[in-house]
Amino acid sequence: MLTRNRVQRFTDGVAVFSSETQIEDPGEAPDVQLAEIARLKFEDRTVGERRYYDAKQTGTEIVRMIRIPQCPGIEREMRVTIDSDEYLVEQVQYVSDPPIGANVLDVSLKRRE
Repeated sequence: MLTRNRVQRFTDGVAVFSSETQIEDPGEAPDVQLAEIARLKFEDRTVGERRYYDAKQTGTEIVRMIRIPQCPGIEREMRVTIDSDEYLVEQVQYVSDPPIGANVLDVSLKRRE
């Protein structure tokens, strides 16, 4: 049986992953500072019906799903900026796809409030 080699191109854009750090000076209100963790190309994925409704039952609305190259440090609740839209990472799923020949991450995103 012949298998077609699929090349993962990640051509849908660039996602900037950041984490929030609170800096507290004595006697002052905490200040939130963003630290950029990674800037990665991504491929848009379809938010499946089951994933959408499972998240909805827990009070979360998954609005976008992207696939990125595997990268250490990508975690839940990180801030993601795509174009000028801001999201929070709701779920990170490690995917090994032999036809692609690489390990990737499927990242479920919710709107940042």
